[in-house]
Amino acid sequence: QPTYNHGVSVQLTAIAGTGYTFTGWSGDTTGTMNPFTKIMNGNKSYTATFTINTYTLSTAVTGSGSVNRNPSQATYNHGTSVQVTAVPGTGYHFVNWSGDTTGTTNPFTVVMNGNKSYTANFAINTYTLTVNTVGSGSVTKNPDQPTYDHGTSVQLTAVPGFGYHFNNWTGDTTGT
Repeated sequence: QPTYNHGVSVQLTAIAGTGYTFTGWSGDTTGTMNPFTKIMNGNKSYTATFTINTYTLSTAVTGSGSVNRNPSQATYNHGTSVQVTAVPGTGYHFVNWSGDTTGTTNPFTVVMNGNKSYTANFAINTYTLTVNTVGSGSVTKNPDQPTYDHGTSVQLTAVPGFGYHFNNWTGDTTGT
């Protein structure tokens, strides 16, 4: 601690470390003025108080699904590692992230150094429907499409050829 002569003007500056914010003085002065100047007229004692920065992590989804955060908190202290995981809903798959990050890594870990916002983008699963016949006949699909979204109902109708009759279904379904 340096010694100052009576009447000397001294300027004090609080300098916050990374991830911290100066929040005020205590001791022989109070307040948040930074820097501040004091004229020395006796022994003085000052304490600079610094508070760790806190940040928010907001998430959203497009399509059907959710985002999990571990740990899941309303706010995070500077430097906290958070694992962010996209969880697709039934019949959907994860496509990518948008917002403060892009890409397809899932899950990913973020170190909180500011407010963050991420959107998990999901797309509906699509499927092909292949029909074959044994013997003479055909199968109609209603609706007749090259692909179908998850959950789409498709009516299949077996149409026997001349002199044939429908016997049964085989493959991913069975029955008559």
